[in-house]
Amino acid sequence: MKPSLTMILRAVLWTVMFLQPATLLAQGTAFTYQGRLETNGMPVNGTVGLRPTLWDASTGGNLIAGNSPSDFLATVTNGLFTATLNFGGAAFNGQPRWLQWEVNPGSGPFTTLSPRQPVTPTPYAMIAGNVSGVIANSSLPASPTVAGTVSAGSFVGSGAGLTDLNASQLTSGTVPAAALGNAWRISGNAGTTPGTHFLGTTDNQALELRVNNQRALRLEDNGDGSDPGTVPDGAPNVLGGSLANVVAGGVVGATISGGGATNYGGFALHNHVSADFGAVGGGAGNRVERGADFAALSGGIFNNIGSNALAATIGGGSHNVIADEASTATIAGGYLNNVGINSFGSTIGGGDENTIADQTSGATIAGGQDNHIGTNSYNSTIGGGEDNFIAPFSFFATISGGKANDIRGNSYNSTIGGGEANLIRASSDYATIGGGIQNHIGTNSDYATISGGFDNTISNNSPWAVIGGGYLHDIGANSFNSTIGGGMNNDIGDNSFYATIGGGVRNIINSNSVASTIAGGNWNNVAGEYATIPGGQYNIATNRAFAAGTRAKAVHSGAFVWADSQDADFASVTNNEFAVRAAGGVRFVTSGGGLTLNGAPVLTSGGSSAVSLTNPSNAFTGTFTGNGAGLTNLNAWQLGGNAGTTPGTHFLGTTDNQPVEVRVNGQRGLRIEPAVSGQPNIIGGSASNTVAAGVWAATIGGGFLNDIGTNSHSSAIGGGWDNNIAANSTNATIAGGYLNNIGNNSSFGAIGGGSNNQIATNAAYATIPGGQLNTATNYAFAAGRRAKANHTGAFVWADSTDADFSSTTSNQFNLRATGGVRLSDNTPALFFGETTRQMINLWRTNFAIGVQDNTTYFRSLGRFSWFFGGSHTNTENSAGSGGSVGMTLTSGGLTVNGTFVSASDRNVKTDFHPVNPQVILEKVAALPLSEWRYQADEQRSRHLGPMAQDFHAAFGLGANDTTIATVDADGVALAAIQGLNAKVESGKLKAESRIERLEAENAALKARLEKLEQLLEAQLVGGAK
Repeated sequence: MKPSLTMILRAVLWTVMFLQPATLLAQGTAFTYQGRLETNGMPVNGTVGLRPTLWDASTGGNLIAGNSPSDFLATVTNGLFTATLNFGGAAFNGQPRWLQWEVNPGSGPFTTLSPRQPVTPTPYAMIAGNVSGVIANSSLPASPTVAGTVSAGSFVGSGAGLTDLNASQLTSGTVPAAALGNAWRISGNAGTTPGTHFLGTTDNQALELRVNNQRALRLEDNGDGSDPGTVPDGAPNVLGGSLANVVAGGVVGATISGGGATNYGGFALHNHVSADFGAVGGGAGNRVERGADFAALSGGIFNNIGSNALAATIGGGSHNVIADEASTATIAGGYLNNVGINSFGSTIGGGDENTIADQTSGATIAGGQDNHIGTNSYNSTIGGGEDNFIAPFSFFATISGGKANDIRGNSYNSTIGGGEANLIRASSDYATIGGGIQNHIGTNSDYATISGGFDNTISNNSPWAVIGGGYLHDIGANSFNSTIGGGMNNDIGDNSFYATIGGGVRNIINSNSVASTIAGGNWNNVAGEYATIPGGQYNIATNRAFAAGTRAKAVHSGAFVWADSQDADFASVTNNEFAVRAAGGVRFVTSGGGLTLNGAPVLTSGGSSAVSLTNPSNAFTGTFTGNGAGLTNLNAWQLGGNAGTTPGTHFLGTTDNQPVEVRVNGQRGLRIEPAVSGQPNIIGGSASNTVAAGVWAATIGGGFLNDIGTNSHSSAIGGGWDNNIAANSTNATIAGGYLNNIGNNSSFGAIGGGSNNQIATNAAYATIPGGQLNTATNYAFAAGRRAKANHTGAFVWADSTDADFSSTTSNQFNLRATGGVRLSDNTPALFFGETTRQMINLWRTNFAIGVQDNTTYFRSLGRFSWFFGGSHTNTENSAGSGGSVGMTLTSGGLTVNGTFVSASDRNVKTDFHPVNPQVILEKVAALPLSEWRYQADEQRSRHLGPMAQDFHAAFGLGANDTTIATVDADGVALAAIQGLNAKVESGKLKAESRIERLEAENAALKARLEKLEQLLEAQLVGGAK
C-alpha cells in the first residue's frame, strides 16, 4: 500500500523582507517544513529518504524547481518530521505553488505521495508583496544593492556605469571622437584583436547584413538547443538569400546558404530549416523539418526532408521527399522520388517517381522510373530500369534492372538479374532469376534459381530448385532441390524433391517422384521416387526403377529395364526385377570372377565384361538468321550479327589470359576461364559454383554450391545443389542431383544424379547412374538404393529395400532384386564362359550348382527335390499350389515317385564275374539285421535292414562302407534267393525219394498188418468153436 503523508504547516520562512529605517533586511530563501508521515494508518518511526519538488499546479502542471539538496534523510518520530527546504528565490514569483513529496523507506525506488500540498506565504512575505510607490531615501541603506534589473524612464547623472544604452536614442549632446575608437568604421579598423573585437551582438539578438535594405544574410544565436543541459550551444544559425528563408525557433547550427524568394512569379518561395544543424544549399521551396538534425538539402525546388530524419540528404531535383524518421537517407536528384517513414540509410540515385516505402532502412534504387521497394524490405536494391517492384518484408532483395520484374513479400536476399516480367513470389528467400522473360519462382521456394530463358516456372514450396535455362520448363510445388538443366518443355511435378532433368525435350518427372533423374533424351517419363532414366526416348520408370534405351518401361518398383533399339515397348512384370531386352543375346565375361544371385555364386569366372551398343547418330539442323545486311569488315560484333568473319581469326573473348563473363544486367550468368593448351573452364549458374585454380577443361552447367577441386581437369557438373568433384579426379562427371560426391583421385568417375551418392577416394572409372545413398569404388558400378560397390570392378544394383547391399569381392556382379531376376523372353541363351571352375550359389555356399573337370555337381545342406508343376513357395520340400514331388534325395536316401529305378542295361556294364548263390545265401543268413530310423528323417519312419559296414564287409560291394547301393542290395537278394531255391530244390528231391521209400515201407507194413489181423481173427474164431 502506498504510504500517505499528512502535512501540517507550522512555520514558513521565505524571502522575508520588512521595512526598517535605512535598512532592507534579507531573510534568505530557505524555510522550515513540518509534516506527518503514516503508512497503513500507523505513524512511521525511523529514518526515511525524502525528495521534495515544487510545482505550479495541484495535479499535472510544470515542475518549477527541485530542492537543494534534491533528497535527504530525515528522522521520523511517531510520524512527525521537520525539514529545511530551499528551492531558491526565483521559484516564488507570486504565483501559486504546491509541494510534491517522494519517500524511500530505506531501500528500493522513491514512491510519490499524494496529494500535493499548497505553499502559503508568511506575514513577512505578504508585507513585501504589498510594497508600492517610492521608497524614501531614509528607508534605504547608504549603498543599497538591488538584485535583478531596474527599469526606469529616465536617469539623472553623468551616466557613468550605465550599460546597454541604445545609441539611437542619443538625440542631443556630442559624442567625443575618442569614443568612436570603439566602433567599426566604414573605411575599416586597424589594431583589432581577433576574438576580442568583432562585428555582432552580445545580447542574444540576431545580426543581419542587408543589400539595398533587403536582407542578404542573417546570423542568429538561439542559445541552448534540444541537447541535454542548459549551457548555450555556441552554434549560431546562418540564413543566406531571401528574407523568405526561415530557420525555426529553438533551432541551432542551421544553415540556409541562399535561394528562396519573396515574390517569384507572384509566389513566395521559402526555404525552411526546422532542425539543429540542418542545411539547405539553395533553390526554392525546400524544407528540412523538425528533428531532422544534420540533414542537408543541396538545392532544387519543392524537395522535403521530414521530421527526425537525422543526417538525411537530398542532392537536388524537384518534388523529392525523404519522409519522417528516415535518418541518413539520400535522394541524389530526379523528380518525385520518395523515401518513406523510418527508412533510414536508404538511397535513391535519381530517376523519376521511384519509391522506397516506410520502415525500409538501407534500401537502394539507383535510378530508372516507377521502381518501388516495399515496407520493411531493408537493404534491398533496384539497380534501375522501369516498373520493377520489391514487395514488403523482402530485405536484402535485388533487382538489377530490366522492366516489370517483381519480388514479392518476405523474399529476403532474393535476386532478379534483369529481363522482363520475371517474378519471385512471397517468402522465397535467397531465390534468383538471372534474366530472361516471364520466368517465375513460387511462394516459399528459398534458394531457388532460374538462370534465364523464357516462361520457366519453379512452383511454390520448392526451395533450392534450379532451372538452368531454356524454354517452357516447370518444377512443381514442394519439389525442393530439383534441377532442370536446360532443353525445352521439360517438367518436374509436385512433391518431387531432389529430382533432376539434365536437358532434352518433353521429359517429365511426375508428382511425388523424389530424387528421380532423367539425364536427357526426349519424351521420357518418371512416375516414382528415386527412379532413373539416363537418356534415350519414350522410356518410363517408377519407384526406384531404372529404364534405359528405347521404349523401356520400368513400371514396377525397383525394376531395372534396358531395352534395345527395337521400336516396341519392353516392360517389367514384377517389383525389383532386372529385365533386359537384347535381341542379340545377353553375354557375361567374368574371367573367373563369377556371377552371384541372392548372395550365392551363379557363375564363378574371371576377366572383363564388354558391352557394345550401336545407336543411330543424332543430328540437329536449323537456321540462324540476323539483320547483318551490308555489314562487312567490321572490327566489332554487331547486335544484329556480323558477316565476313573468319573462324579462328574473329572471336568474342579475351587475349590477355583473363576470364570472360557473360552477364545479365550486371549479374554473372556464364564465366569462361583460360587454361593451359587452349582448354578453358566453363562455369554456369550461381556464383557459388567454383572450379579450383589451375584446373583446365572443367565444366559446371548450373545449380548452386557445386565445386570442382584442384587438378580435376576435364571434369563436369551438370547442375543440382552441393555436388562436389574432389581434387585430382580428372574427367569425372556429376550430371546433377543433391549432395553427390566424387572423391580424391577418382578420375573418369560418373554420377548421373539422385542424392547422397558417393564415389570413393582413388576410385577411377567408378559409375553411379543415379538413385540414393549408393557408393562405388574404382571400375565399379552402383545403382538403385544403398548399393555399395566396395570392391574393384564390382557391379552392384540394389532394389528399393532400405538397407545396404554390398559387394563381397572384386570384379563381382551383384543384384538385389527381391522381386526376382527376369531376362527377355526372346533371349536365346545365357553363356557363362569356358572356365573349368564355375559355381552358382543359391543361398550361401551350402546350396550350389557347380562345374569341375568334366563334372557338374549339386550341393545341398539338407535335401534335393524335383517337382512337377506348381509354383514357388518357401516351405521345405513343397511343390506349391498344383504341383507334385517327383523325386527327393536326402541323407536318408532317394525317393522317386515312391519307387526307385536303377540303370541295368547290359551295354553299360563290364568286368563280369560268376556268383555262387549258396555262398551268398550263407552270407545273407549270417548278415546282422535290425529295425531302425534315419536321424535326419523328419517323419521318423521305421526301417529294417543291415548296416552298410556289415554289408560291405560281407560282400565287398559299393564305393564305401557307409552306403548300400540299391543295385547291390537287389543283386545280393537275388543271389540269395537263387541259393535258397537251389537248396530248396535239392531238399525236395531228397524228400520225395524218402517219401517214396517210406510209402513203400508203409505199404509193406500195411500188408503185413492185414495178414496179422486175418490170422488173429482166424485164431479167435477157431478157439470159440
